[in-house]
Amino acid sequence: MSSHILVFQKDFRNKICVVFFFSMILLVSHLPFFQDNSSSQQLLKNNLKQEKYTQTEVFPNKVLDPEINNNFLKNSSISANNDSSNITWGKPLRIVPSNLQRGDFVATQGPNGSLHCIWKQKVTHSGISLFHSTAENELGVNWSTPDQITHSETDISQLVLAGDLDGTLHLFFISSTEHFHRIYYCSKYPTEEVWNQEVLTTSSSYEFSSLTTCFSKDNTLNVAWIATDKKTTDRSSIYYQQKQAPVKKWLSSPAFFFNASNPKIVDLVGLDDDLIGMCWTNTTSNQIGDLIHYNQFDPQTLTLSIPEEIAETDQTIGALKIYFTPTENAVHFLWRIDVSTTRIYHRQRFNNGTMPTNPVLISYVYSNCDIGGLAEDPITGNIYFIYEDSSSTAISDLYLRKKLSGKTVWEPNREKITENSCSRLPIFFSNNQDGILGQLFHHSYNSVVTTPFDITEQWLPSTVIYQTSFYDSEPSFDIDSEGTIHLVWKHRGINSQERILYQTKQFNEPWGEITIINQSLDGQGRPQIIVDQDDHLHCIFAAETGVTSYSGLFYTTKLLSEPNWSKPILIKTPENYLEDIPIEILVDSNYNVHVFWSEQVDDFSNRLLYASKTSSSQNFTIQFIPSDEFSYNLYPNAVIDNNGTIHLVYVKENSISEDNEILYRYKPLHQNWSEPLSLATTTTNYFQQPVLTCDFQNTLNLIYLRRIPVGEQLLASTVNHWQKEMGNDWTFMETLFENQLIDNHNSFTAVNDSVIYLYHMKYYTEGKLEDKIALKRFNSQNSSWQQEEVLFQNPNYGTIPTGEYDGNSDQTYFILLDKKSSFPHLNWLTNQQDSDRDSLGDYDELIFNTDPLIVDSDLDLLADGLEVSTYFTNPANNDSDWDRLEDGSEILTHLTDPKNADSDEDQLFDGEEVAVWFTDPTNKDTDQDSLTDYQEIYLLETNPNAEDTDGDGMPDPFEIENGLNPIIEDSQEDNDEDELSNIGEYLNGTDPNNPDCDEDFLLDGEEIHIWNTDPLDLDSDDDTISDYDEVITFHTNPNKQDSDDDGFSDREEINAGTNPNDSQDNEKRRRINRILISVLAPTITIIIIIVSIEIWYRIKEKRLQEKEEDEIKQEEAKLEQLMDKKQKP
Repeated sequence: MSSHILVFQKDFRNKICVVFFFSMILLVSHLPFFQDNSSSQQLLKNNLKQEKYTQTEVFPNKVLDPEINNNFLKNSSISANNDSSNITWGKPLRIVPSNLQRGDFVATQGPNGSLHCIWKQKVTHSGISLFHSTAENELGVNWSTPDQITHSETDISQLVLAGDLDGTLHLFFISSTEHFHRIYYCSKYPTEEVWNQEVLTTSSSYEFSSLTTCFSKDNTLNVAWIATDKKTTDRSSIYYQQKQAPVKKWLSSPAFFFNASNPKIVDLVGLDDDLIGMCWTNTTSNQIGDLIHYNQFDPQTLTLSIPEEIAETDQTIGALKIYFTPTENAVHFLWRIDVSTTRIYHRQRFNNGTMPTNPVLISYVYSNCDIGGLAEDPITGNIYFIYEDSSSTAISDLYLRKKLSGKTVWEPNREKITENSCSRLPIFFSNNQDGILGQLFHHSYNSVVTTPFDITEQWLPSTVIYQTSFYDSEPSFDIDSEGTIHLVWKHRGINSQERILYQTKQFNEPWGEITIINQSLDGQGRPQIIVDQDDHLHCIFAAETGVTSYSGLFYTTKLLSEPNWSKPILIKTPENYLEDIPIEILVDSNYNVHVFWSEQVDDFSNRLLYASKTSSSQNFTIQFIPSDEFSYNLYPNAVIDNNGTIHLVYVKENSISEDNEILYRYKPLHQNWSEPLSLATTTTNYFQQPVLTCDFQNTLNLIYLRRIPVGEQLLASTVNHWQKEMGNDWTFMETLFENQLIDNHNSFTAVNDSVIYLYHMKYYTEGKLEDKIALKRFNSQNSSWQQEEVLFQNPNYGTIPTGEYDGNSDQTYFILLDKKSSFPHLNWLTNQQDSDRDSLGDYDELIFNTDPLIVDSDLDLLADGLEVSTYFTNPANNDSDWDRLEDGSEILTHLTDPKNADSDEDQLFDGEEVAVWFTDPTNKDTDQDSLTDYQEIYLLETNPNAEDTDGDGMPDPFEIENGLNPIIEDSQEDNDEDELSNIGEYLNGTDPNNPDCDEDFLLDGEEIHIWNTDPLDLDSDDDTISDYDEVITFHTNPNKQDSDDDGFSDREEINAGTNPNDSQDNEKRRRINRILISVLAPTITIIIIIVSIEIWYRIKEKRLQEKEEDEIKQEEAKLEQLMDKKQKP
């Protein structure tokens, strides 16, 4: 187990002992999984290579006792007498579900006539939940409070719902990550309170689509889907699974069909016998259009009839549905053609195999349509078809087509069954209860509704199942004496209508029904709501007046006991544009209403307006707050103290001098406004968003932003706190933040006159821009600020927070407007009981499907709260990324990403690397041999943990690059017959397949073993003479530029014609000789001449002398002769 030594991140050093203990338990519990069982290990490796991570697993949900579950669901917040050590801030939860897309909700009917609707809803910051609601009667009224089926941190799509004859509900859906695709199956038996959940199949190699289900007559559950190869999208199959009614077990493995035909869409329908009908599409042979095929399928034998061709199109088929009508004993095919406009076609096939008509267009030609559903009158056999027809994304209605029994053509006219031009996503099926023909579900404006269709072909009243939202902004809320939250906000619908919506949330209850405050006024926005001391509601909002071209302010009120708001009163006929800044509404103890807002005057100034109304009056009195010329009066914020005095702060900007001031005024009861008091002035910065609070002691606390301009943007903010006790002057208290990126804030008074300051701050961490929603508390007892409390880390940027405190329940509520996406939405959070102290509130635990009494619900060594807030993993699933490596193990031991199945992006999943291949899941090349782990395992079959798999001294990359075998010892072979072995080639860097790497006509082995030259350099000594010429032609030393060490390179000597192997024969000596000859030659010549003359002279002298001597001798001889003659007589 040495490869699993724990490595801890810095943040967990203080918990090392605890983590070590639990990690050892985890590792011991996994010992069989990590054992080196060669046979099972090899089998697992082979399976992985054949199909990476295709699996069928079962993960039942944790089930709490229903009574405990209901109690926790009811107690969404806590009471004041709870133990404060068990209190934590909840997570932001969406108030209104987002607008739905096709496939985001499904509906069905049970055997007793009860109706069921399931929808997909984004509740938390990142996760998606499925909710279920039911109506126990066939008319679809009195829908139950939605219960959550499951929560997922991954995407959910293609919901499919069916109910069997026993009343059991069966739900399928596809969930996908970057690397995996899964099909989940959920079931709920009539006698059980909770849903069971299991994984039907998982694949990393195939994408799943076109999920469909039906029941056979014997109550066998059938499900089919398309599996498409992710690498080659033109390779797909129809996969099929079943669960037979008596045994309630799935097939051991799915069956698959038509893998050679590459099907694209599939749908199933139960027939009037034990067979089911299967229709599917694929692309035509000419790749232009699509074909529709039909087979009858026997679930008992898993056999298919011969495919029948239903239709051939020259366009793409975008949707396909099949229906069975038992009265006619016929199958109906409906499909949508996707061209510039979409069209719906129909064809009918009787059970005897006859098809009396060709495909018929049943939608209008120039429209965009989608299939809603088909129902049959069981008495007359008449067929009714509902479809959606839209001219744009904002305008859509539903239409009904009818076909009489026995007829082959449809009635010529279509009936428009909706009038609001915002009806879409229809689901229509037969409702065979008494007096009802069909049941329609659809999305209407901002609600999912259901409408019965009776036997007289009349539509009965619709019932709202749940409400959705398209575009939310500008929230405002207040709390009444019973702890009920009253929330208003601006909503923009799909049709771009802007309305003010109103919703309540009673203490310990879910959010109530959404209502529209006023339907008649257009361009509504910027609502503000306040609850007076008698719990009467007062609301102001902006809207188009119809009197002038400008929007004006309207006032409306409502008693708690009344269902509707009063008719809005126009506060003032507008004379110019309303400034796009907050407006204020106050109600004093005498029920007088006070309103503040700004109205533009010209390009250089505006005016601050104040309006008031007594409780008995219907009209407002208007006053202008005096101001200087060329000034803007912005961000008015006001409070009323216990004496009825109004305190107002606002920002004044001089458009000429660019001076900025925080001004304060007050207005005692029945008196005029005071003169303005300047609390702060700046000429270089900008004041924004002053927020004023007043406690029970009439102490005022003011907090405002001083924004610092950087270029044309206002970035850094300084937050200042001022205080004014009753009867005293204003006092600067403290700078809360200096040069921080705070863009939105709020403050309000809480328990014991404390002030809660709420803010949205952006900040940089390691060069990355992050943000948080946090608060600070001001303790009025000792006039000090407490430590920061972070409510939510890394929300979406642009979040605008607001908050209120309810003294009766000791609850603090926050509403967060998330503006990052194109469709802003509202979230709420509050303090919650945290029974297991895991930093995840009890209500949130139910949202995340965790156990509120267990710190670590999924037993992955990570507390539930840490998983939700810090790691963003799934606290109900110990393997959030489905890579077979638990989240705790990824974070604490292997330092991998628990939300990414392949942390190092080497195409091997982290769990696979750790448990099967024992590679490093954070390093795509574990052995650092330049081959990725994936290449070594799946392509080369080398060891990813060893640089030299076969241990022959040559690394795997070298052997692979040079055509050697990295898993066989071949170091002594000589592939190129150059007298150098493969290992020698590696050690010398030569090519084992080239006998002369440097092309110098010397074999590599010869160079190394005989000449000791560089086999990669044809001129080892860089003397411009190739090694071959040196050793063969000139017999010089190929490793020395100057073989004879005479100071002249071999090249120089050869070029000069000297002997490169003779140190006495070189250019230098020859040059000296030439110099000597050129200098001494004349002298020598003269000397020679002189010597020659001397010699000649001497010779001549000698010759003369000799001649003289000869002559003398001759004379002497003659003389002697004469003498002799004389002596002789």
